[in-house]
Amino acid sequence: MSIPDEQNKDFYVKRIAASKFLYSRAKTLLGCFFFFNVVVVFLFSLISVLLNSEPLMVWLGFEKVDVSGWVSSLSLVIVVLSNVLLLPYIEKTKTLAAKLQDLVDRQLFGLPENPLVVGDAPGEDVAYRYGERYLKRFGRKSVEDWYPSNIGDLDRQCQALLCQLSCVSWDLALRRRFNICIVGLGVLIFLFIFLISLFGNMQVEEIVKNMIAVVAPVFSFGYAYYTGNAGSIVKAESLNGAVRDVVNSVDGCNEFQAGLASISSLQDQIFLKRVTDWPLPDFFYERFRGEQQEEMSYSAESLVKKMKGE
Repeated sequence: MSIPDEQNKDFYVKRIAASKFLYSRAKTLLGCFFFFNVVVVFLFSLISVLLNSEPLMVWLGFEKVDVSGWVSSLSLVIVVLSNVLLLPYIEKTKTLAAKLQDLVDRQLFGLPENPLVVGDAPGEDVAYRYGERYLKRFGRKSVEDWYPSNIGDLDRQCQALLCQLSCVSWDLALRRRFNICIVGLGVLIFLFIFLISLFGNMQVEEIVKNMIAVVAPVFSFGYAYYTGNAGSIVKAESLNGAVRDVVNSVDGCNEFQAGLASISSLQDQIFLKRVTDWPLPDFFYERFRGEQQEEMSYSAESLVKKMKGE
């Protein structure tokens, strides 16, 4: 049975659904981390800037107040607690999701498990618990036909290669788009705070000081997200190149000599990348999903012809 025919069996659908549920949970937790580390600290700092603006306080009929000391202390407590309590759980959840996804890939591709890289495989209870939660909410259609459906005429190993390529290239395209959005959002936030400072009729020294106070938490999180995602892009580019090199070396799929060792090695690298990736927001993923699937299908169709020697 080919990968396109087999991928919609209950075993695979339930595990893909469970991995998507856990990835979404990790993203929700990362959203909480963002809220406490960025939004709350940003609002504290913004309030400090506004209360320290003499023209605004005169207009409101209040005296100018310097609460920067309290703001700094509260912000530090929030940042420390969120890092201690949230980050480890985010990593644990993301790793479990990556293990479920890797299990699906290895079973579909006919690859042996690699506990030295992946660790212990998640149990049946984990797949059932989280898979059922996802399927009850979103249904099977959202996790069926996970890989290209037009590769069934190829040898199983060639099918696996194209599945790996579609996975890596899809992720690469999304992450490039997301980093562009991060830069654009950072510029807008910077301009917004700068205009507020000008409106408050502050001196240059005060503008710089308040810009640092307000923008610092946003910049810190945005920079960490941008650089983390940039690291994922570098890994995806390297993997994308490695898979394409193997695909391009195939001169007719019946003469494919790379074997399971090459595919298994690539799968190890894909798993390690997934574990270290910064998760992309679900809304961003859904926004470009249809477009990316069309590109993936078109690319797969072209590569199928090449690998068949047509």
